[in-house]
Amino acid sequence: MWVRAGVMALLALAFLQLAVSTVRRGKGDIFGYFVIGQAVLHGESPYLDIDEAKKHWAAGNVWSPAFSLAVVPIAALALCSETLAMGVWQAGNLLALAWMLSLVARLVLRRSLSWDPRGDGLLPCSLALLVPIGLAYEGITGNFLYVQVNLMLFALVLQGLLWQARGRPVLGGVAIGTAAALKLMPVLFLPYLVWRRRWRAAAWTLIAFVGVSLSPVLVSGWAGFVRDVHEWRHAMGAGWGSGMMNQSMPATWDRYLGYGVVPFGTPPSNVLAVSGSLAVAVAVWATRLLTMGLALWTFRGPMEPDGRSALAEWSVVFLVGAVYGPITHKAYLVVLVLPYALLLALAADRRGPRGLRRGAAALLVVALLLSVVPSRDFVGRDVAAYFHMAGSYALSAMAVLFGLFWVRRWPTLDEASPHPGASLTRTGAP
Repeated sequence: MWVRAGVMALLALAFLQLAVSTVRRGKGDIFGYFVIGQAVLHGESPYLDIDEAKKHWAAGNVWSPAFSLAVVPIAALALCSETLAMGVWQAGNLLALAWMLSLVARLVLRRSLSWDPRGDGLLPCSLALLVPIGLAYEGITGNFLYVQVNLMLFALVLQGLLWQARGRPVLGGVAIGTAAALKLMPVLFLPYLVWRRRWRAAAWTLIAFVGVSLSPVLVSGWAGFVRDVHEWRHAMGAGWGSGMMNQSMPATWDRYLGYGVVPFGTPPSNVLAVSGSLAVAVAVWATRLLTMGLALWTFRGPMEPDGRSALAEWSVVFLVGAVYGPITHKAYLVVLVLPYALLLALAADRRGPRGLRRGAAALLVVALLLSVVPSRDFVGRDVAAYFHMAGSYALSAMAVLFGLFWVRRWPTLDEASPHPGASLTRTGAP
């Protein structure tokens, strides 16, 4: 009991220290949130005449009009004290981390998360959760270091998926649709829910997405809303570049095919414009079409709505949303906690087929080598820059993504789920 209590205390102190130190440092995306939220608060457009935002995002305000409205409360608090506002946001990140771990425990391990070291419940310091946290270390800590929103949105979407899978499609759809309106990546779950014939959840996802997306009309009117959408699209299309900190799939292809990057042979650079190479465009679209084809072929047949097959499919959708867009910061890869927890559960399941166990373990080793070892906390800033230039985080996420297709096609995957006798409605796809 004392060992468990000590490990939990150390983990809590580590994340608390990380949150507090970031508040004291006074840096992060949240200062951009202050700028755009205060613009809305003063009746101005969050996309016009806010050069201050370009200190945080190269293209200016690249967030949706709905997000610009959603950050008004924290921006209003910042007018009183920016330090207090950052502290509130970091407290939200800590709560989101605990929320996310609780959801992963319920979905992957079918156990409730416990904070009492005296009992037999699943603790946050258990290996089943500690290993995924460690493998997704850069993604989790990035949300604290740069004071971002990805951790909160990931927890919200995961909660929505749990709700819709367990017979609450209205709540589930509203949660997913709201998250998608604030940041577009979760919108990929809408066609996924349609494909999986989760009709009510898909309908409420669409209703919530449209409703929240249109909410700025209440503040700026239709004319102002149309103007803001136009400016937002202009900012989104301004170009993200292919520098080493962009770990998206398109940027990684661009560094290799557009600039001829040789891993550990090309000096790292974070200032690379999109090359415009035809070979890059072909590679990007070939990868996207291959992924879509594998998804249509793999996501078939009946399955438990929240069994291991469903978790593998959700993980694929999360990763496509995080890596296949024009920009991927490491903080986006917090979504890897779910597939890492799933792969660890499969690797440790002695009842499972040996081939599945070995394959899951191999994917975790790839993640360790490409996502944990390259951290500057382990190899130093200079060596880490070479890993970034080689796109190690993108390659790791892609390896896990394609490995999940193989995992999903394993015929006994749901039979190995640790919830025998669960009375869940089965769902299918065309």
